[in-house]
Amino acid sequence: MQWLKMYVVGFLIGLANLIPGVSGGTFALILGVYERLIGFLNRIDLNSIMVLLALVLRWIKTGLKKAEGKRLLTYLIEQDYHFITVIGVGALSCILALSSLMKYLLLHQFTPTYGYFFGLIILSVIIPWRMIKRFKPWLLLPLVMGILITVWVTAGVNPYEKVLSKSELLKEQYQSQQLTVTGSDKAPAPVDKFSYIGKYTTGEYLYIVFCGVVAISAMVLPGISGSLVMILMNQYFTVISAIANLRNLLLDDLFFLAAMGCGIVIGLLCFARFIDFALRRFHDPMVSFLVGLIIGSLYALWPFKQAVIIPSYYVKAGSGIERVDNFLVYSNINILPPDSQSAIIALLAVVAGMITMYFFVKKEQA
Repeated sequence: MQWLKMYVVGFLIGLANLIPGVSGGTFALILGVYERLIGFLNRIDLNSIMVLLALVLRWIKTGLKKAEGKRLLTYLIEQDYHFITVIGVGALSCILALSSLMKYLLLHQFTPTYGYFFGLIILSVIIPWRMIKRFKPWLLLPLVMGILITVWVTAGVNPYEKVLSKSELLKEQYQSQQLTVTGSDKAPAPVDKFSYIGKYTTGEYLYIVFCGVVAISAMVLPGISGSLVMILMNQYFTVISAIANLRNLLLDDLFFLAAMGCGIVIGLLCFARFIDFALRRFHDPMVSFLVGLIIGSLYALWPFKQAVIIPSYYVKAGSGIERVDNFLVYSNINILPPDSQSAIIALLAVVAGMITMYFFVKKEQA
């Protein structure tokens, strides 16, 4: 039962990572595994890796003897590898299973999707706030700082501008592509599985490694969304499209995501040490700051955003570039509900999110 619980926690962390404005760190903190995750990452160093490899090699050299296998298993349990494995499998399975659905919801059901997560966050603040061991009035200062930082980062990232910029870069390539294709609207030719078509340049592979480092460092902090950072760095839709396209088994997408994975590992191991140090030395102020980051994320999750239509949007697809007419993009500008029907739908989604989180809060109280 404990394994299933950890899998569900990992699944929810993976789901959070798909949503611009929601941090995987937020759900880790809400679900009570944040400090354990940071502690595990902080223990990973060259020495621990060498010990693990030595135990594995010894087990193999002895012909997979039961005694050596038990010794290896004991070490893995002591170092919490079983915990991180189940969490990782849950997060990865969610990302692989729901990336296409999330892409659809963000494009076609934006308001109820954001409303649901808005409701989750409203009630979830209760859980990490309880982690403060001894409340003092001055702890409100790091709380306010966390709110201001999250709002500032969110307000500074306009998805519309980033999407438009990416589209303009692809427009010239699209026009060149049409010169070699009969009929300007002919779809790119299908490609075989496990083929390499040069979809990404060397520079794009190197850049996505850097993006992985920056995004996961932000993602470790509750309230600062790694997806939002990906939008800022103009890579969110590229990454989520690559994940959604994994079913085609194109080597380009596999290599691209592997490069991002390398950046994520580097960022996790480096940044987790700073967080672990801060939690050990300044626990209550740090938790208050993290709670502020979570509250600030409500600004990003406001379900009503100013929408902009891009008449001709250009996007990579298959072996070429496609044009999408009248492509809808939501900006980072919060607005009031345009009509009563939209307001009711959003409110119902918020309530649904609050009800979902209520069961987690109630469980923490038990």
